[in-house]
Amino acid sequence: MMYVRFHIGEHKIPMLVDPKNSDVALLYARGDEIGPHVVKLPESNEMAETLGRLIFRGPRYKLPVDPDLVETLMKRVDDLVLSVRSQNCLQNMGIEYVWQLVEMSSKDLLSIRDFGKKSLREIIEILDEMNLSLDMKIDEDIKRLIPKPHGST
Repeated sequence: MMYVRFHIGEHKIPMLVDPKNSDVALLYARGDEIGPHVVKLPESNEMAETLGRLIFRGPRYKLPVDPDLVETLMKRVDDLVLSVRSQNCLQNMGIEYVWQLVEMSSKDLLSIRDFGKKSLREIIEILDEMNLSLDMKIDEDIKRLIPKPHGST
């Protein structure tokens, strides 16, 4: 089994896959490997269907907790290189850690007062540099390892 992140359109889908699986071989053959274990797929029905088969019919394996991922999620948002406007907006919303930020959607962020499309692009770019994205669902095993924001129980 190996960990791979497939990009299709704006979506980034991390998966644990069997490299011998014919669907995985097809995705690698039709996609462009843009980094170690990162494959950009062309936007087509065939690619979406193949990826869907892997997601919904593939074997269910639980990824081991990656210590590098936990460390990245534990970073404080004020340690990121963000504009003052973005920092202030996130601080006013009580977003202290990267894990809180990645669980938000674009719509959530754009609903924050004074947070606009430029700030959204900035956040998306920074998260992408850390191999993260918005609207991520963080596994409960990982959540147990990361700090809770101040004022929460």
